[in-house]
Amino acid sequence: MVQHNSNHEIKSLANNDTFSLNNKHLPYAYISSIPSELHKNYFISIHEHRKGEIKGVANGFRFYVEPYSYESARFNINDFKVDNDTFLLRIETMFSTLHYLNKKPTGALNMYIILKHILENGRYVFSVRDLFLKVRTLQYSPSLVEFKKRDYMILEELTFKRNIDFLNALNEARRIVNCDYNLKNLFDLLQERIINNDYGYLNEAIIIGHKNNNLIIYALIRKFNLLCTGLQRHPRKQDKSEPLYSNSIKSLTLKCISLKVKQQNAFMQKGIIKYERELKDLNRLVNNRFIVHQLFLILKDLSGLETDLVLTEDTNVQKLLKIEIMNLINKKKNCNISDEAAEAVEFDSIYKAKSIYYNHKIPLNNRL
Repeated sequence: MVQHNSNHEIKSLANNDTFSLNNKHLPYAYISSIPSELHKNYFISIHEHRKGEIKGVANGFRFYVEPYSYESARFNINDFKVDNDTFLLRIETMFSTLHYLNKKPTGALNMYIILKHILENGRYVFSVRDLFLKVRTLQYSPSLVEFKKRDYMILEELTFKRNIDFLNALNEARRIVNCDYNLKNLFDLLQERIINNDYGYLNEAIIIGHKNNNLIIYALIRKFNLLCTGLQRHPRKQDKSEPLYSNSIKSLTLKCISLKVKQQNAFMQKGIIKYERELKDLNRLVNNRFIVHQLFLILKDLSGLETDLVLTEDTNVQKLLKIEIMNLINKKKNCNISDEAAEAVEFDSIYKAKSIYYNHKIPLNNRL
């Protein structure tokens, strides 16, 4: 068997070089090197490995919580930055990957169809006959097969005239999905907190993505912390668990025994005032839990999810919460909205729009 020598064969192809770039206008930013009609004959050009948990779907893209592996023989034939050596390496990589995916060499007819497709639809000028004769002599090179990873797949026939258009669409879809995913995670977390009667400080570190893309979620968490702990940005406060007033007085009495008689009364009065203030703060935070339940119900509407929790709904309290949340958001945007009714309407317009993303249906005729 002839030993494979990639460098020698690439140089051999280059010696018969007729390669150049054309200046014709191509309709799309990405054009696959492998024509779609070949796939009708069980011709495999891409293989995707097992995918994990779906994070969400938006604008024709589906995202996964963790990246998945895949191998693809395709390359973009609308790349004007390619030179002769790079082009030939991509050709060899493509046919080695096709060999790997189909578990056999690419047939002469399919090989010719691919090369002719690249010449007619791509940015490259070359002799199909010369390249075809040389490619047929190439040996399968497993080292050229690329194992890639990504966290998304395309569900629809999306086309883009510029690569930047694709990147913008991908990033916008990712932003929407991350926002929805954060809402779902926050919903699950608050539901669990309410079930377990846990109203401690909630860390903002659970949020995925840029802060500016998740302003409502940050505002919801901050409002939760203010209602439950009185804290806004500080680490979780080590609160005493429901201290008894009598125990506090007993502790004060023991501490003042070592003081002089004249100091004992002042110390006791000062201590009693302090503990009464703490007790009022604690009672206020406990009484806020009904408002926290209304915050959770707002989150339920935002996320489009359902809960088995039986909570009394108060639309007036929810309206006030929406106004306060919009105040938090608008401060981050450096906006000043004095009309409270306008803030409530703005909040409703935002969260009603969000429900569209949760109801996004996956097309039945997806390609991948």
